[in-house]
Amino acid sequence: AAPREEAEASEEAEAASPAAPSTEVSAAAPRPRPGDWARYYETIDVASTAQRYRIAPNGMCLISLLPGHRVFAARVTAITFDAALRVDFSGKKKKNAMWLKPATPLCRVTTIFHVDGPSYSGDTTVLTTAHTIAAGVRGRLMECNDELTKSDDGRGLRDSYIVIAHLLSAADVDALRRRQ
Repeated sequence: AAPREEAEASEEAEAASPAAPSTEVSAAAPRPRPGDWARYYETIDVASTAQRYRIAPNGMCLISLLPGHRVFAARVTAITFDAALRVDFSGKKKKNAMWLKPATPLCRVTTIFHVDGPSYSGDTTVLTTAHTIAAGVRGRLMECNDELTKSDDGRGLRDSYIVIAHLLSAADVDALRRRQ
């Protein structure tokens, strides 16, 4: 009878003691907010080209520039898309869509930079530079962001995408991950 009484006493003691706080740490990442890019896209930043690739599960890829791109060191005056990208394509499968290779030029961004002259002259030198943005991936061109060409100051270039491409294989995505 003694062992049974000890077991009952220990069960009563456990029931009477307050529950100890859990020491386990949740390893789950915080949930992305609605409208956040991370909610829908895998983001791959390639430092060598200062480009950001946001890839959806279906292979659609939004190509944009990283905030540290050399284009943002000066004032953007114009954005022009390559004439080869202006081919009209329509339909469900975008049959006339252009095939992109990593070196395919997407757009040309013209910047202007004011350099102050020597203190005795007070003159200002203006440097104009044209930067060519390449695709960096293999795939099919789905859409060019024409809104970028409508603004004179290039504000949308910092917050938006340049083009949307469709990556055709998982090997293309893996190649981007290796360049990260």
